[in-house]
Amino acid sequence: MNNNTKVCLLGYFSPISHSCRKVQVADFTLYCEKPHCNVKMGIEMHIDWERRRRNIRILMAAVGTNPTRLAKASNLSANTLSKFLNGGSKELTEASMMKVLPALGLHSSLDLDTDNILSDPLNEIKRHLSEIPDSELPGLLRELQARFPIDE
Repeated sequence: MNNNTKVCLLGYFSPISHSCRKVQVADFTLYCEKPHCNVKMGIEMHIDWERRRRNIRILMAAVGTNPTRLAKASNLSANTLSKFLNGGSKELTEASMMKVLPALGLHSSLDLDTDNILSDPLNEIKRHLSEIPDSELPGLLRELQARFPIDE
């Protein structure tokens, strides 16, 4: 492991292996970039659309809504959402996804990439963070940094 080789992904620094192996980070595959390597730095998305469909259905049931009401609340065509949820369309565009997520209490399409959408601790932490007043965030950050230091 070469600790001097670091790549920033969404604000987090992660040492990557000095060999030309892929490193799996959430849904992203990060390729190493070394002078002797022909693989250029890139991010490749691996999206499990079936899992996202399932999690949207679970969240709809949890909040007591259906595709038509969710689409209306999201300013999205009911046909677009129903077609996606029924598997008639392979994926939902990021623009459409960003309309649906707030109505389900989520902020990022990556929040759907979990096996247990109702009790994923990271999603719960994100929900709590979104409710904390901005004035409180610096103090909370200091507490987190003190409790969970990150080696850089």
